Amino acid sequence: MAEPTAMNDPRWNLAVQRSAADGDFRVRLLRDPYAALTEVGIEVGGLKLIVEEYKDDTRILVLPPPLPSQSAEGTGKEGGPYSTPSSPELVALAACALSEPDDDRVVYGQQK
Repeated sequence: MAEPTAMNDPRWNLAVQRSAADGDFRVRLLRDPYAALTEVGIEVGGLKLIVEEYKDDTRILVLPPPLPSQSAEGTGKEGGPYSTPSSPELVALAACALSEPDDDRVVYGQQK
């Protein structure tokens, strides 16, 4: 099995743009994302892939993996599971933008 295409590869954005302009591709992307993405040169490999169409009444929240010290019960105390991580990579990983489709104020965990 080939390695998955990196998420920063521009072909992902091109696939999304094509789905907006090409209704047939959009249907294929929703029904069989693995085949549709292969059409545009994206290798998914063994990744589980979920493709959802935007709906006004729905938001999707993707949680990052737990931080090393995180447990199910947070204390909010220094050094506890909800303390501020010191690694910028962990902060970026934990960032999730819940916004309207045209709202680009938060990109990859950084305020514009």
